[in-house]
Amino acid sequence: METRVQAEILLKNLVHNYASLQKQAGPHPLISVVKANAYGHGISLVAPRLQEAGCRLFAVTDAWEGATLRDLLGEEKPSDPAQIFLLSGIVGPEDAGLARAKNLCPVLATQEQFSLLHDAGFKGPCWLKFDSGMHRLGFYDIPKALTAAKARGLEVQGILSHFACADEVGHPLNARQTQAFAALMEELGQDFLYSLCNSAGIENGLDQGLPPYAGFVRAGISLFGCYNTDQAASEARGLSLRPVMRLRAKVLQHKRLRPGDCVSYGATFVADREMAVAVIGAGYADGVSRAFSNRGQVWVEGHQCPILGRVCMDLCIVDVSALGETKPKEVVFWGEGIRAETAAKRAGLIPYELFTGVGMRVPRMGES
Repeated sequence: METRVQAEILLKNLVHNYASLQKQAGPHPLISVVKANAYGHGISLVAPRLQEAGCRLFAVTDAWEGATLRDLLGEEKPSDPAQIFLLSGIVGPEDAGLARAKNLCPVLATQEQFSLLHDAGFKGPCWLKFDSGMHRLGFYDIPKALTAAKARGLEVQGILSHFACADEVGHPLNARQTQAFAALMEELGQDFLYSLCNSAGIENGLDQGLPPYAGFVRAGISLFGCYNTDQAASEARGLSLRPVMRLRAKVLQHKRLRPGDCVSYGATFVADREMAVAVIGAGYADGVSRAFSNRGQVWVEGHQCPILGRVCMDLCIVDVSALGETKPKEVVFWGEGIRAETAAKRAGLIPYELFTGVGMRVPRMGES
């Protein structure tokens, strides 16, 4: 299908990343985090392919995402369903009802959630979130929370926490959180499952400070091909990640600029020489953030070419002077020639924002 902009989802790279991360995690089972429409990649493309690759553990944000995922998986053995974690727990009776009906595993952070599940007749396993130092969601006193959960008839299967600075190797908070989590594990023993490491934690080996029964690790942004820290260092440790999304767009028109000509809204770019430019059929409604204005670059015919002026809702303008007389037909914003990590850094963003910012009107095209 010919479209002015599309996101190509390279599913073979997704499977490669899943295998590489599982190898890096060693004996710890890998949970595939596919929240926010699989980080913008398209849950309907990503989840079935991960399932084919052997994934039986998934995580999303809430019960609505979980119900969608359960339906997508279409499991042939309903007696042995994949486990789907709800990382933000539940927020109302409807969520609790979905968790019961769709056999979802909520990760709970308040005692009010215990009551919601009890009132909904929820009988499945749940996890508790431990605030080990990030001060986001979670209980400080897990033994007290366990007593309260048991009083409401809940089966607590595991304990989960989250690193705040896992992408910063050597940050002192990593050690404090690891120590707090390890102390809790020693107190509770092996009657529970555990999960602390996220993508950056896997990449940087932060699980090495935990007891050998530390349990599950969670891969999110790394599944989609992004390194959290230095790529060379990560590859030296054996991790290999390939980009899963290639965002590309058509050239709609070619123009020539003369010295003094301005470009786009606000005239924030003024040509100081004759230039060849291309008007591209993608803008911030498609996922090309306004932060790329006068800062971003695109990959064109083996060259990195700068974005000129402000990015518009549907369009942006690129300097293609380096191509000489060649008039390209399309450009790539990230995924080929420019990694998403690089593109994001130039714009003062993070890859998460790039991927989840790709608009709903942009077709996701799966490529095996």
